[in-house]
Amino acid sequence: MKRPDNCSTYYMCAGTTAVLMPCPEGLLFNNDTWTCDFPSNVVCPELHGTAYLVICMPGLWFNNNTWTCDYPQNVQCNPSGTSAATGVKALPSVRQQMEVA
Repeated sequence: MKRPDNCSTYYMCAGTTAVLMPCPEGLLFNNDTWTCDFPSNVVCPELHGTAYLVICMPGLWFNNNTWTCDYPQNVQCNPSGTSAATGVKALPSVRQQMEVA
C-alpha cells in the first residue's frame, strides 16, 4: 500500500503488521502496479498542505520519528495535549480563541 506522504516508500503487510519498505534509489512506488517503478510511470500526488487523520490500531501509538504506528515502548513521550494514538494535537476552539482576545 502506498504511503500518502512519500512515494519513495510503501507499506508491505507481514501478517497483521504494516512494514515500511523503501523503493530502490531513483524509483517510486507505483500504486497501479504495486511495484517500485521509474518516476515517469508514477503519479505521485502532491499533498498541498492537506492534513490526513490516520488512527493507529488499538495498542499502538503514533511514532513521530518514523511516521508510523508503533508499540508504546518505542515511542518517545508526547507533548501535552497530543493524542498518542493519532499524533494529532488538539487545537483551541474558535470560542476559546475569542475569549483570550
